[in-house]
Amino acid sequence: MSAIEPAAAEHLLQYVRKFAPRTDVSPAFVERVEKAIQVAGGLDPTLPDEELQRPVYFYLPGLTARPFWDASQFDWVPRLEAAYETIKNELMQLRSDTAAFGPHPQADLVGAGTWAEYHFFEAEKKFEENCARCPETTAIIESIGAAQSCALKYFSALAPATRVRPHCGPYNLRLRCHLGLVIPDHCGMRVGVEVRTWHEGKCLVFDDSFFHESWNESDRTRIVLLLDFIHPELASREVGFLRKLWNEVQRMQDDSYNNWRVNQIRKHERISLPQRWWV
Repeated sequence: MSAIEPAAAEHLLQYVRKFAPRTDVSPAFVERVEKAIQVAGGLDPTLPDEELQRPVYFYLPGLTARPFWDASQFDWVPRLEAAYETIKNELMQLRSDTAAFGPHPQADLVGAGTWAEYHFFEAEKKFEENCARCPETTAIIESIGAAQSCALKYFSALAPATRVRPHCGPYNLRLRCHLGLVIPDHCGMRVGVEVRTWHEGKCLVFDDSFFHESWNESDRTRIVLLLDFIHPELASREVGFLRKLWNEVQRMQDDSYNNWRVNQIRKHERISLPQRWWV
């Protein structure tokens, strides 16, 4: 599960031990972060208890891990679901200009078919033109405080006869919400060993640090609004601590996850999707 060089892990451990005493996070939390760094650097062979949970970069022990979460436990979900018609109306206005969508940066996970995205926010980047085309959707996204500390907000589309192979997200510090917008029959996703499907106007919340895959076996395109948000067991002071650590990781490594993904998006903006992927 090693994601960084051992020397880099040692540097991060020293960095944490230097700035941790000047913060208000608990010593127990600092110990968990140190453990995560040791695992990421291959200094500790410990793996997550859940055998199908293998985040690519960073695993913070002690956070509740389950493939799917009850969406109703998050107070902003009813507000998002109530905005379904508004969001779908703005989405459908894009159908005459599908060039606004681009290939998903991890399109290599698709053996056949098309996986497309329409970006609102990515890391520190706001896609101003896209947001201007969907102003009400953008306002709703920006009103969800839990999502503001996470990078990814976009429309995600699976064309007919598309399957995304099993993969894991970068870390277990977030959860992922899909609001169903255009959901034909014969679509679904597996997270861990659990299989669910989407429903229009309803949110599906899952932990993408588990192995997960999705498919569309229908003759119509499936589209959801995707929002990442901070794991509910992380306090704001702990999120600030982790952000400071992540900034140091980015300073050390030019190929950090977020920079890679932004660069992939910019590259794919110059690539056209197949014709008639939205049917």
